[in-house]
Amino acid sequence: MPDMDAPTSLNFTFSQRDEAAALRARDALREMALEAGLGERATDLAVAVTELVANAFEHGRLPVSVAARWNGRMSVDVTDAGRPGGDPAQWGRVPPATDAVRGRGLWIVRQLMDDVHASTGPGGTVVARALGPGGEGGGERPA
Repeated sequence: MPDMDAPTSLNFTFSQRDEAAALRARDALREMALEAGLGERATDLAVAVTELVANAFEHGRLPVSVAARWNGRMSVDVTDAGRPGGDPAQWGRVPPATDAVRGRGLWIVRQLMDDVHASTGPGGTVVARALGPGGEGGGERPA
């Protein structure tokens, strides 16, 4: 049962690449999801947040922000001041090659989350995702 006193929003901003702070943010979001009643899906959220913040650190530009909201579903936006590039609607849509060393992050996020939207432009990049209590993840599972 959801904790009615659980936080309904959390916000983090990283002005420098700080993996330890990103892990603390991940843990706080996981706790928020557990208190909201997401159960095991809170771990899916934690993995997705970790992947998106790591991508923002590597491919984007600082600052990186994470904004989470609970309103019957957990919605999380990861935003950076990054460089536009490629078609964000296609990011992570194709599974990486089995022998690929890199390139799994956004594909993993799409598998774990119910809904993923990405946009990019001169102002930066936003990847928004949502997770509900009973979802199965948004992506297609490999056979």
